[in-house]
Amino acid sequence: MKYLSVDEAKQISGLRLVLSVGGPFAYGQAVKSVLEVKNIPYHAVAQFPGQSNDELFDWSGFRNAPVAIYEDESPKADWMKLLYLAERLNPEPRLIPTDTGDRALMFGLGHKLCSEDGFAWSCRLILIQNMLAAPDSSPARQVGEVLAERYGYSDAAAFEAPSRVTEILAILAWQLEMRRDAGSEYFVGDTLSAADIYWATFALMVAPLPEKDCAIDTDSRASFEGLGRLVEAEQYPILIEHRDMMYRRHLKLPLDF
Repeated sequence: MKYLSVDEAKQISGLRLVLSVGGPFAYGQAVKSVLEVKNIPYHAVAQFPGQSNDELFDWSGFRNAPVAIYEDESPKADWMKLLYLAERLNPEPRLIPTDTGDRALMFGLGHKLCSEDGFAWSCRLILIQNMLAAPDSSPARQVGEVLAERYGYSDAAAFEAPSRVTEILAILAWQLEMRRDAGSEYFVGDTLSAADIYWATFALMVAPLPEKDCAIDTDSRASFEGLGRLVEAEQYPILIEHRDMMYRRHLKLPLDF
């Protein structure tokens, strides 16, 4: 993927999407996939994990990613604000259900996946814990220290994270089983919603895609696979079946990052 610098991004109009460079980071992959499904063009802007990103902070008010800046509007980093922006820029296909009950369910699942103390947040705490266990002089330890400060890491939160992840996996699997019994392959109703995209993209944190589809380094793959074993993700094959269906039917492979 071609990335613009912050200075370059400030000189152009349209949708600028700040993404972390160097890997298929879950939150960024989710936003990219939402935009791709909706066929919304954007310019990727580089954010560097574990670094200060001072220029990005001066421009957007954020040091992390993803962040969307559309025209002269205020920057958006919260997952719901990003989703609402995408729905506004191209209403079709709808990723927020029109039915009130389905919409509430979709946002409830989205909260479990995306919000603080949710699936991706908790997985990240576990990965940070692993980085902090690396030797003091190692790059992994240095990145882990930056991320720990940025995302409110504590040993207590990291200790609780695996059980939260396992609980959320069980909820997601139960919901898919309910929908399968009703004749649907999707989390909500009979059609694609944002919840499907969030799970399919976040799943790589516990079950990375094959190398041909996701060319990540050996250490990252080992970390994700180890996390999957820790939370016993293999207990829920229906979740991996859903991920594979999403990439077969809706999302692009190989991942471009």
